[in-house]
Amino acid sequence: MRNSFFRARYFLVLCASFFGAAFSLFIFSPFTASAANEMNSLTYFIGQQESSQSVPGNTRVETVVTALDGFTFFIGDEASLAKGVFFEISGISASAATNTIDVSIDDATFSSGRQKQYLLNSNARETPFKFLYDATSYIGQHITDTGRGTYGPYTLNLRSSTASTLWSVRLVVTYRHKPPGSGGGAIPAVGTYESPVFDSVQAGEVSGIKSGYNALAWTEVKPANTTVQFQVASSDDSGGPWTYLGPNGLGSSYYGAGEGVLFTDYCTGSSGSYACRLSADHNNKRYVRYKIRMCNENGCAGGNGNSTPQVTKVILSWSP
Repeated sequence: MRNSFFRARYFLVLCASFFGAAFSLFIFSPFTASAANEMNSLTYFIGQQESSQSVPGNTRVETVVTALDGFTFFIGDEASLAKGVFFEISGISASAATNTIDVSIDDATFSSGRQKQYLLNSNARETPFKFLYDATSYIGQHITDTGRGTYGPYTLNLRSSTASTLWSVRLVVTYRHKPPGSGGGAIPAVGTYESPVFDSVQAGEVSGIKSGYNALAWTEVKPANTTVQFQVASSDDSGGPWTYLGPNGLGSSYYGAGEGVLFTDYCTGSSGSYACRLSADHNNKRYVRYKIRMCNENGCAGGNGNSTPQVTKVILSWSP
C-alpha cells in the first residue's frame, strides 16, 4: 500500500470561506459591524510537484507543476485596495554553482517588464530555496478596480537555468475591505470550489498504473445551520470529463457531517474533523479532484444570510 490514510499527494492547510457563486481560500478576521474597514490575507494554493522531477534549463515549469496555467481565484469581500499580491515559490536547486530562476505573470517571453530574475548560490550542492515574486502592481490593480469577484485566468511563467525539483507555489493576497453591517444579509446562499486536478501517478512509477482512492478527510468550522458538502470526480484523462459523485456513487449525494444516513454509513468523526471512505466508482482512474459546496444559515436553496462556514484542511489519499 503506497500511502497510509493520512499520506496524501495533496495536503492543503488553508482557511476557506465561501461567498456567492465561488469561494476564496483565505485566513481572515471575522466580520464586525463596528469596523469601517478591515484587512484580510488570502492564501491560495496554486500548484506543486512532489516527486523529484527535474525542470531542465529554460523550460516553463507549467509543464510539470499542476495548475499554474490559467488559474483563477475569488475574493468574497468588497475589496477596496490591494496591499500586497505575492507568489511564494519554493523548491530545491540542483548541484550547480549558481542557478537563475526567471518568473513572470502572463508573460511567456519574459519581456513584458513584469519579469524578475532570482539568483541562487547553490555552492555545487542541492540547496532548498524559497522566495517571493511580487505581482502587486499587476494583479493588485485588478482587485482595486473590481472589488468582490473572480480574478484571472492568470498564468505564472517560470524557467530555471539548471535543474530544480519539488516545486511548490502559493499565492498570498492582502487587501482592505469594507465588512457588511450586522443583519444586512450580505452573504449569498451558496459558494462552490473545484480543486486542481490530482495525478495519482508519480515520477518513477509504472506507466498506466491504476489507483484505488481511499478516503477524503477535512476540518471545518460551521456556524449553526450552515452547510459543508463534498463531492469527488475521477477520470482517465487530465481534462475530464468530470462527474462529481457522493459516497453512494450518485450525483445527488454528498459527503458531509449533516448528510444523515450517508454520513453514518460512510463517514466518521466529530467536533469539526471528519473522514469518509470514497465511493468505489473512482477506483482504477488516474486523475481525481473534489468539489466543495458551502451554504449560509438559510440553507442551500435560501437567500442571503450572515453566516458562512469554513474549511481549514482537506486531505485526499490513495494507494496503487
